[in-house]
Amino acid sequence: MRQRPLVVAVAALFLAAGAAHAVPATDPAPAAQAVPADALSESRRLNELVEACFEDYLRLNPVSATSEARRVAETERYMAIPGQALAYKLGQLKISELRARAEKTLGDRFDPRKFHTAVLGDGPLPLDVLEAKVDRWIASQKGG
Repeated sequence: MRQRPLVVAVAALFLAAGAAHAVPATDPAPAAQAVPADALSESRRLNELVEACFEDYLRLNPVSATSEARRVAETERYMAIPGQALAYKLGQLKISELRARAEKTLGDRFDPRKFHTAVLGDGPLPLDVLEAKVDRWIASQKGG
């Protein structure tokens, strides 16, 4: 039962592939073409599979009204601002890279509290500016 989310992902890929097969991307007016009946029946079967997987997920992971509202709000936020999650992830990866660099360079002199102060002290910064700032901080910690 726990493997069904993977099935959902695979079903979504098949559905996308089926839709791409039914309407060629090179056609200037794809809405004018009819979707073949076998593609529609396959689409319905995949939709039923996705619904069944979602029902299983809800049965295995009970949802409170608060968590449901939060899930809906997050989904709508990702739909409205799709680059936000990507920006957060890129920031996380850069800060992790900078921390690893600081730990490696400073060794026992590395203090996570001082690192966090250096990273967060000036508020939001472009990642290249943050990297230069942390490099200067690392140099100052090595010298003093």
